[in-house]
Amino acid sequence: MQEPQDAAPHPDTPAGSSPEVAEPLAAPLTPALPVEPVPKFCARCGVKWDPAWQTCPSCLPPSTVDSIAGGIRVHQATRRIEPDADPNAPGLAASLWLYFLFLATSLFAMFAYAGELTVRQVLAIQALDTLIVLAFAVVFFTVLIGPLRRLSLGYTALAALIGIPSMAFAWVFVSALHNLVGFESAYETQGYFDAGYGWAVVMISFVIQPAVVEEVMFRGLILPGLQRFMKTRDAVIVSSALFSVIHLTVAIPQFLMGLVAGWLRVKSGSLWPCIVFHAVHNGLVVGVEGWLM
Repeated sequence: MQEPQDAAPHPDTPAGSSPEVAEPLAAPLTPALPVEPVPKFCARCGVKWDPAWQTCPSCLPPSTVDSIAGGIRVHQATRRIEPDADPNAPGLAASLWLYFLFLATSLFAMFAYAGELTVRQVLAIQALDTLIVLAFAVVFFTVLIGPLRRLSLGYTALAALIGIPSMAFAWVFVSALHNLVGFESAYETQGYFDAGYGWAVVMISFVIQPAVVEEVMFRGLILPGLQRFMKTRDAVIVSSALFSVIHLTVAIPQFLMGLVAGWLRVKSGSLWPCIVFHAVHNGLVVGVEGWLM
């Protein structure tokens, strides 16, 4: 029986030495890159986010959209675009028309009736204001779809909490102003009860109608319209100033209120935090008046 022969040494291996075995090369260690979470909605317009998107196509001006693939607008530009403007938002002329039509109803009532309005007349003006805003909302409904679809529960809860100090500041400011100029404080809700209206009409007139109609108008239509012509920060400031003008008796608190509502709209991408903030603010005013009466 033959013994197995050793394998022949490699010709380059010196006599009497064992061949070297090459060690396997270790794979270089690369640090894992942090994976950014994919958003569910566009933070600005509230449209449902497609994971394939790098920029929300709904927020881009038409000039930056180069092609349409499968019904979805695809942005192919290499430079970064700041998605501050909604191309579907009202233009400057439409925004001004909406604002001054809304303002005209209050000015007409002020001069025609010398500020002495019956509750029925106030309700009629509110109905007219609602129709004006509703007409513009129908024309520019694509601007409102995203912000109304997105709930943003976190910012909505925050908005409800902010409504408490907002109301407290407005109450102290108005009371101090009345004492300074010698006006006697009058509870606006008292006239409703004296005219035979109940709490349901009071809540609709003082809480629900202003919160929904004014927020749809200012934060849903006018603010995006201004964003087409100026930076977001400037648009929030200008829309807040316009908001304060229609509340002349409490202009400063309402200007601050507009800033908060504009911030909530921009940060959340939703209109619901603005509506809840406005409703809580007004609801607390009604509640305090009812308690003091």
